[in-house]
Amino acid sequence: RSSDLNNPTKKTLSIALAVALGLTTACTPNSNVQEIKTENFKPQPADKATQDRIKESLDKQIKNGSIVIDEINTTPSPDLYELIVTVNDGQNMVYSTKDGRFVIAGSLLDSINDKNLSAERLLQIQAKNHSFDILPTDTAIKTVFGKGTHKIAVFTDPDCPYCKRLEADLAQNADKLDLTVYTLILPIEQLHEGALHHSRQILCSKDQKQAWHDWILKDKAPESDGNCETAKVILEKVAEAAMKYQVQGTPTIVFENGFSQAGAESVLQIQETAKKISKQMELEKSGN
Repeated sequence: RSSDLNNPTKKTLSIALAVALGLTTACTPNSNVQEIKTENFKPQPADKATQDRIKESLDKQIKNGSIVIDEINTTPSPDLYELIVTVNDGQNMVYSTKDGRFVIAGSLLDSINDKNLSAERLLQIQAKNHSFDILPTDTAIKTVFGKGTHKIAVFTDPDCPYCKRLEADLAQNADKLDLTVYTLILPIEQLHEGALHHSRQILCSKDQKQAWHDWILKDKAPESDGNCETAKVILEKVAEAAMKYQVQGTPTIVFENGFSQAGAESVLQIQETAKKISKQMELEKSGN
């Protein structure tokens, strides 16, 4: 998914990867590229000899702690291998030649089929590490648009301007959406003074959904004083889930397969991503 690779966090991580590895290079087009089929390709662990060779080439970076190699897998190209690496406590993906001499920090694109193969793999990797089920959706503010076919959860701050923009976009495109949105209130007091109090006011309201929409869309403050056990319990659950998902800012959107993205795309783009993920999940369930 291109938007994930283009967000500021991923850009920073890509730079960190380049610095940690100490080299990058452009990828030369393979003359046999038309013979390589990327459709339904499933990466497999590289053979032991190749893994040992790549790790040996990156021995200096591994020993000084610059990177941790979690996995080395095949790619649709026989010339490149996928490295799942941890850098600065963040997991990402780079590519290596079979001898480990050249390492590419960036996206692997299939020019014939116009596909971003890296984005697709990041979806799979993140979904494997997270689950939508760990989110406290039972205590979230639930809003259904259309039939609510596709599910997303949104970590959001009541005083975050980007969160307000996202909510306004949802409201403006309500008739075009087929989403169930679980709002998980995550006040970031360090950035938005008063956000914690506003969160408590909303969650202590008799009608949380109405209080949320009144505040986020109309700047109408809830009447509640924000002093209730319910708000405390909900905020603790959301904070715990945010830590598991390594949420670093709001809004952060979590899709049904556990994949998350930071930042506020247009809701129509978000819905398209949700649709693709639903289709992918159905295919995986059917074994295709």
